[in-house]
Amino acid sequence: MHGGNSLDTVGLVDSGADISAMPKGFADILGIDLTDKQETIGGIGGKTGAIKTTLDVAFHIGHETVRMNLPIYVVLDEKNNFPFLLGRGGFFNLFDITFKENEKRVVFKKLSPQPRPRW
Repeated sequence: MHGGNSLDTVGLVDSGADISAMPKGFADILGIDLTDKQETIGGIGGKTGAIKTTLDVAFHIGHETVRMNLPIYVVLDEKNNFPFLLGRGGFFNLFDITFKENEKRVVFKKLSPQPRPRW
């Protein structure tokens, strides 16, 4: 992840989450500006304050590195400690994702960009 600084971390892929999120501590390390308007988001832990931003991210999937600008919410409650969370919005649409429960693994197949229609 890259903001003003960079950070290597493991992310939790959450097919039940609409959004991607990270704790404020990560944003502090990355030097992300948190002066945008605060919103309220909800999840399994209830409602909390967050700021929506984008983050330059490099995902290492097998032998491939996928780089993207990920829409993400920074959760402001510093007591709310959780791992980097990859939700469906802005991430799942880039891959065919298969959860292989019996093998305890997740398979990501990067989708080819769709050409824009010519009108």
